[in-house]
Amino acid sequence: GCGCDPASGDGAGMLFGMPDSFMRTKAQEVFGTELPPLGEYAVGNVFFPHANPQALTDCKAILERITKERGINVMGWRPVPVDNSMLGRDPLDSEPVTEQFFVTNTKGISRREFEQELL
Repeated sequence: GCGCDPASGDGAGMLFGMPDSFMRTKAQEVFGTELPPLGEYAVGNVFFPHANPQALTDCKAILERITKERGINVMGWRPVPVDNSMLGRDPLDSEPVTEQFFVTNTKGISRREFEQELL
């Protein structure tokens, strides 16, 4: 869709399925380690407030604490590269910081249980 700014869309996008080989490459690059088998790790896209480094730090700390409390291993964060050269003024003014949150199943629970823990 398009709002009042003709250079701005709704930003909607969907990803179905885990791009396993891509995530494995990125995990190796960012963390210097291999991911466990598919289904034993998860990657979430997290959107943080822009222009607020303290909020970014606080939000990450909260997500990491809650994840660890659930017994899920936190691998770390990967900043998502973006090309915002085509964005209009309005979206640029509110563009979030996007990072990927990598976690692994170290509890030895089933894939289904792991997925439920992530909800």
